[in-house]
Amino acid sequence: MPHILGLANLHGAPHLGPLTERRSIASTSFLGRYAFVDFTLSNFSNSGIDQMGILVEEKLRSLVKHIGSGVSYNANTKRGFCSIMYNEQYSSSPAYNNDINNLIENHWVLDQSNADYIIFAPCHLLYRMDYREALQYHIKKKASVTMIYKKFEDGQNSFINRDELKLDENGRVLNIVPNKGAKKNINISLETYIISRSKLEEFLEFAKDTSHFFSIRDVLSYMTGQLYIHSFAYEGYLRCFSSEEDYYRFSLELLNPDVLNSLFAPDWPIYTRTYDTPPVRYGDDAKISNSFVSNGSMIDGTVKGSIIGRSVTIEKGAKIENCIIMSDAHIGANAKLKNCIVDNGAKVIHCNDLKGDSDQPLIVRERDIV
Repeated sequence: MPHILGLANLHGAPHLGPLTERRSIASTSFLGRYAFVDFTLSNFSNSGIDQMGILVEEKLRSLVKHIGSGVSYNANTKRGFCSIMYNEQYSSSPAYNNDINNLIENHWVLDQSNADYIIFAPCHLLYRMDYREALQYHIKKKASVTMIYKKFEDGQNSFINRDELKLDENGRVLNIVPNKGAKKNINISLETYIISRSKLEEFLEFAKDTSHFFSIRDVLSYMTGQLYIHSFAYEGYLRCFSSEEDYYRFSLELLNPDVLNSLFAPDWPIYTRTYDTPPVRYGDDAKISNSFVSNGSMIDGTVKGSIIGRSVTIEKGAKIENCIIMSDAHIGANAKLKNCIVDNGAKVIHCNDLKGDSDQPLIVRERDIV
């Protein structure tokens, strides 16, 4: 198998309202015990990729805290690595703060790697994929670039403004356009690209000579008529997290075992940072149904159809329904919460009745007291 460098690309990721005011989507909590970046890095690791980088656009602190040394994602501690790539020079200049300039500034990661191919993958698109088959296809087709996509039948309502691929009958990419919701059947890009190292170096030089504002996506879009850009179809679970409403809806749908099994598999572990916390402690009055409850929590209330993060306290008499309660939150006695997201460290102790809508959850911000 050729050597591969996997790059989790955080540039251009959408924001999730109040949930990403102090963190990027990559380090945002998901299903109580994971962060979104865990799924991207686990796809790399489970595909046999032990050299990884994370292209960071903004809000570095929370990501560094979650990733640590990166050993949680890498079985090969001698040859492998997981490097955080942050472009301090352009961090406060939005036009220049793109993945191309990040790669140029952090070219040492490419120099350190022995990779023949580079795979770029986002964190806001959640899917499970073994990249080895796509890489073999890329090599067989002798493509300059391979872009991974999924055929979708709800283009009028889903993936609005995300990239749609226009393909010819042989699967060659003719154009990259934003999905405006005009058609039902679309080929939605997973924003995942396979590029040879030599071709990537050409792209970096091209961007420097053409426009310092160009991203990888801009280069590919600009050069579709000049390059042999092929496509590879993906057929599994795919969700795009582009708003706080998406976050709420797509998180809670994983309480359905059929949906959950589309993302998780026994032979496909999701690696994450581990915490030395005790098991959940359930009080005499605890009642739990159809919920995820993470370790370290203390539950003495009623929890229904909800996701409970690490080290959450839910006191006696509290009723939690269709909620996402993040780590270290505290829900006081007799509080009633429905259709809510309670961010890390927040406390609901004075207001006893919080209710959002099923399509627009009420959000209690990080470390707020209500």
